[in-house]
Amino acid sequence: MAQIETIARLTTSPLFVEFATYVLSQSDDGKLPDYLTMNLMDVPHLVPRIFVLDVQNSVGKLRSKFSGTVIDSFYGVNMSGKCPIDHYKGEGTFDEIEAIFWKSIRTKTPAYTCRPIHLVNEYVDRFKVAETLLFPCTSDGTNVNYAIGLADYFDINSAGDRCITLIE
Repeated sequence: MAQIETIARLTTSPLFVEFATYVLSQSDDGKLPDYLTMNLMDVPHLVPRIFVLDVQNSVGKLRSKFSGTVIDSFYGVNMSGKCPIDHYKGEGTFDEIEAIFWKSIRTKTPAYTCRPIHLVNEYVDRFKVAETLLFPCTSDGTNVNYAIGLADYFDINSAGDRCITLIE
């Protein structure tokens, strides 16, 4: 599977490779998976880091259908039903991430992002990395109705490199 090999080169986390392997195992070669037929309890240890975007009910901004506890903890709120772009933390904007997610959905191609986030206020001055992997999903074999992803956040000592790409 070329996509698994590409993902393994992009990330240092085995969780992303495991997640990609699971999602891709839920579909026939060359076809998009169907989120509605997935049983996330097949990978319970990944569920806290999983998010699902409700593409069919997103107008303009992507809306979360589900978000795991690791994601909710990062944002400080249960993100289910909310638009990530409205709750983004860190410097800059979420526009570039939202754009690559929409491009992933339009092109029916997985997307990977890894970006540094500098958290600064009167209590903290630290860097974190936000890493995500997103797969478009379809229930009818044609139209993307959901997108399922994995997100993780970890501390680093200084600003790192950004990587925002589709996975061919």
